[in-house]
Amino acid sequence: MTPDKESLYNYGVDLKPFLDTAFYKPTMLHRTIHSKEEYLCNIALVLIVPNNGAVVTGFVLKGQDLFYSISIGKQIDSALIPCGQIVFKK
Repeated sequence: MTPDKESLYNYGVDLKPFLDTAFYKPTMLHRTIHSKEEYLCNIALVLIVPNNGAVVTGFVLKGQDLFYSISIGKQIDSALIPCGQIVFKK
């Protein structure tokens, strides 16, 4: 994703063809972000949870381990999904 696509519907990505072809395929992202640089990415979460409250998601960093956190109102207090690591180099 690039900053110019942030304001576009679905960030300028045509989601249906992507989901039709890549939904069950594993993905991986390995990126080096240098000091004073930024990197944008979009994480899609497809959920159908009727009448169970708000769905809240976000990244959690524990040491160098990165997790994706999901909370679903009345159904799931909090779940952590391991996503990899962020390695800080000097």
